[in-house]
Amino acid sequence: MALQTKFSCENPTASKIEKAETQNFLSRQIIAISGKEKFMNTYFHRVARQTPTRFWINNVTREQARLALDAGAVGCTQNPAYTWKMLQGSDKAHAIEVLDEILRQEPEDSVALIRLQRALVEEIALAFLPLYRESGGKHGYVSIQGDPFHEDCESIVRWGRFNAENLPNIMLKVPATEEGLKAIDILLREGYAINATEVMALRQAADVCDVLFS
Repeated sequence: MALQTKFSCENPTASKIEKAETQNFLSRQIIAISGKEKFMNTYFHRVARQTPTRFWINNVTREQARLALDAGAVGCTQNPAYTWKMLQGSDKAHAIEVLDEILRQEPEDSVALIRLQRALVEEIALAFLPLYRESGGKHGYVSIQGDPFHEDCESIVRWGRFNAENLPNIMLKVPATEEGLKAIDILLREGYAINATEVMALRQAADVCDVLFS
């Protein structure tokens, strides 16, 4: 379970005008078919128009991201296992090519893995970037987690800043642990969008809200 905070999710306190603007934006999404513009009318587009629900996808390839956007996805979250998936799946050749280039410059395996994750996730973020810009930063985020083997506050902040260096629609995925909450507080104050993850209890959700609104 992930609790998306800050800019990523529909704000329950948003005004009727803000909610209407969001729904109008989603309803105006179009696709060119046979040279003509046709309104999208997939299941998830209809759900977005009729309810507060928004469609996010998880751990996708570039082709899956394209298909999801066509189907009405407004965001994407990638897990630390994403690099393994890419090195084993249909994009294997591309992922290995990216990794080979990184290994020519980076001697530390753990850092190379983090750099590989960022490079691959940024490709997905680029696919969502037009949606981010068209929606004024409300939608189009792609979340990325840091080093899953070192989740102390210092490490989370360090790699969070690193992962968000290049694109404005990168959302930092941070576990809602004691150390993670400290990191969330720091990163929020620096202006980063946060996806609080590993939320297994209401107490954790409340703790994230306390940090968000402190």
